[in-house]
Amino acid sequence: MFSPGQYLSTSDITRQGASESSRVELIPITPKLISTTRATQKRESLPAELLATPAEYRIGNNDVLYITVWDHPELTAPSGAQQQIDANGRLVRADGTLYYPFIKEVQAAGRTIQQLRADIEQRLSAFIAEPQVDVAVLRFASQKVVVTGAVTKGGPQAISTNPLSVVEALGSAGIDTNNADLSGLTLTRNGRVYPLNLDSLNQQDSELQGVYLKGGDQLYLPYNDNKRIYVMGEVNQPRA
Repeated sequence: MFSPGQYLSTSDITRQGASESSRVELIPITPKLISTTRATQKRESLPAELLATPAEYRIGNNDVLYITVWDHPELTAPSGAQQQIDANGRLVRADGTLYYPFIKEVQAAGRTIQQLRADIEQRLSAFIAEPQVDVAVLRFASQKVVVTGAVTKGGPQAISTNPLSVVEALGSAGIDTNNADLSGLTLTRNGRVYPLNLDSLNQQDSELQGVYLKGGDQLYLPYNDNKRIYVMGEVNQPRA
């Protein structure tokens, strides 16, 4: 193929000693050719389970929570208001519970923030008249995804109350554009490998924008080593 701006006659391209029928066919790259090629390309559909609406965040082990009881600073900040907010955070322990004054052991893991807030509020009502409770996550540590391969900042990324999409995770990791194979991206979830094509982001209404990650997911962006050709021998600049 040749691009617009260049001119090459097919009559000039014949193999030495070859017959007339063995000429190389030149195909002009025009807007019409590009649009026709795109129209004939089969759109890649992603499995329905990857396009499901992200579920509400559920608290997990090792998350650190900040629990506020309005008008009761001794319950909100037992270490004192002068302490940093982290000092008053409450760690969700390995068994999924945390300790809270008056009501003692509270099951936190597996619950949404609203479910935990309602439980603490209901149990505190035996000691405080009409308690008003708020729960926030200080540190997200229970659910992580791992991004590896041809990225500049590979490693774990935390899942938070804001759903994390594939595109956002790769944006945070940074793509090594010179060495990455964008068409070879894979998502591993619960032992199943899903192929994802980053090149599809250039297509209108790309489904890849709607893929959100879950804790334990692994994203791998391969290198493009096996998609290179190598020029070697008696040439001025041997290179890939």
